[in-house]
Amino acid sequence: MDRQELIEKYLAGKLSGEEAVHFETLIQENLEFRDEVVFFESVKKAAKEHDQKLFKEKLQKFDVEKPVLKPKRYWTMAIAASVALLMGIYLYNISQPLDPDSLFSEYFEPAQNVSLPLVRDEGEDRLALALSAYEQKEYLNALKLFDELAPDKTPTWISYYKGNTLLALDRTDEAIKVLEQYVASRDSLALRSHWFLALAHLKKGNYEKAKEELSMLQGSNDSFKQEESKELMARISKSLPSP
Repeated sequence: MDRQELIEKYLAGKLSGEEAVHFETLIQENLEFRDEVVFFESVKKAAKEHDQKLFKEKLQKFDVEKPVLKPKRYWTMAIAASVALLMGIYLYNISQPLDPDSLFSEYFEPAQNVSLPLVRDEGEDRLALALSAYEQKEYLNALKLFDELAPDKTPTWISYYKGNTLLALDRTDEAIKVLEQYVASRDSLALRSHWFLALAHLKKGNYEKAKEELSMLQGSNDSFKQEESKELMARISKSLPSP
């Protein structure tokens, strides 16, 4: 049997008992054959990768790692690699069913505390304690401390971190309520709240509302999460049926 055909049957999992023995013998005794098998396995793996970043990294590795082959065999393998790469591009671009929880987990990261240096009033110590718990991902404690802050001595932007805390605790409905109220205040971090509202609505399966929030963020002059919002918008739009 031709070695090319043997490799193809191996990758397809269709080797007979006798062919499997012959294959293992070649792997052990023929370095060129072993390199060909490794190369084809890499191509096959790349074709299954849907993530664009990993896919590009794999393409770069091909240029570095591909074995030196005789011209005829090189072109045969190059054609096979091209077909596999086209398959990978196709798999990456086809619409995939949305998984709200997975997408939320992929994109959600609680907002960084960018406000503590601004705190200067007499409630600073308790507020600092609450934000410290938030930064240390002690979200139950942070929420308790946020709720204990006196409203008349608490800056409006604390709702931004409270909303993030509720999202981290999987209390999505409460997070939406807090963040929507904060957005209405037009405070310093209100525009950024659209990103977290989009993720909250996404998690609940409300894709159109998520797209609305992403659009509002993209239409703002805030650079926060602009690239991520465009990427997420494209993924949502691609997966939804056309109107």
